[in-house]
Formats: sequence, C-alpha cells, structure tokens
Amino acid sequence: MDASLRCPKCRVALAADRLREATIVDCFGCGTPLRAIAFPALTRPVRDTVAITPAAEGQSSCFFHASRPAQTACDQCGRFICALCEVEVEAKKLCPTCLTQGRASGGLSQLETTRPRWDHRCLLLALVPLLFWPLTLITAPATLFLAFRFWKAPGSIVKPTRWRFVVAVLFALLELLGWAMLVIGASTDWFEGDSTE
Repeated sequence: MDASLRCPKCRVALAADRLREATIVDCFGCGTPLRAIAFPALTRPVRDTVAITPAAEGQSSCFFHASRPAQTACDQCGRFICALCEVEVEAKKLCPTCLTQGRASGGLSQLETTRPRWDHRCLLLALVPLLFWPLTLITAPATLFLAFRFWKAPGSIVKPTRWRFVVAVLFALLELLGWAMLVIGASTDWFEGDSTE
C-alpha cells in the first residue's frame, strides 16, 4: 500500500497497483467508487538501484528536477529526464510536457478518448439523401471522397471495423450509376425526339 494515495473521503490508503487502468474501484474503507490514473512511475517496479543520488557536478540533470540525474532524453523534445519523469507511450520515452501536449493534440493514439467515426459519417451521407434523391448527385461523390480519404484513419476505439465504409461506397456507386442511367436515358429520348422531327 502506498501512503501517498488516499481516499479523498475517508483518507484510507489505496493500493497503487489497482489504479493502473482508468477503471472505477471501490475504496477499502468507505466503499466510495473512485476513478484515478496513477502516474506510471508510481506503479513501475523498483529498479536495482537502491537510492537515487543527486546529480553530480558536470552530470546532466533532469529538466523538471534539477537535483536528480538524467536517465534518458525525451524522444519528442530531447529534454533530459529522470526516472520519475520518464513515461513510455507507444515505444517512446516522453517527458510529462510532451505527454500532455500529445494528449491535447491527439498525436498519441493510445491516449485518445474520442475519435471521429468517419465510417459512420460516410454511411449517413450515402443513405440519408435518399429521402430527397436529387441531393445524391452531390452526396454520392462526397461519400466516395470521404471513404477513400479516411479509409486508413483509426476506426472506433471500441470496435474498429470498416464495413460501414464498404456499404457507403456501394450505395454511393449505385446512386451515381442511377444518375448516369437517368442522364443516358434522357439524352437518348432527346436524340430520338430530334430524329423523329
């Protein structure tokens, strides 16, 4: 048990290993449901070193903790960071600043909590205009563009499948085929009308 992690209601110490994932756990003391994400350094196994010695003169120190020696450099910005600040995400070692910026910008896919559902949008763009069919002249090409543009984009976080893209493309192609047949049929009727005069 780690004494630094305590329930905000009853102040009972919480087990840090239960807070590795962002799941809801009940407090041992009062039963209050809690949701917390422990900083990775808190749950990381202790390394072979007994104690962290302060940075010696001439030795690189951590950007965030000037008294601690640097263990590695951030793969994103190059800042020297100590073992406490080092966070491994997608096989990269990041500092807390780059981790925060990556989460805010959406650059780190493992930290995403929402994603645009392009497959769902394409399917709606292909099917909804069927209620007012003249719009399909515009929405069918737009559906094809979006489907091919975002085909390799990360899918849903929950269940990533591409079947909606396939159905949307099929409907868009059928709509364009219908328009082509309508134009060809109208043009042949027009040519036949000119030839009979």
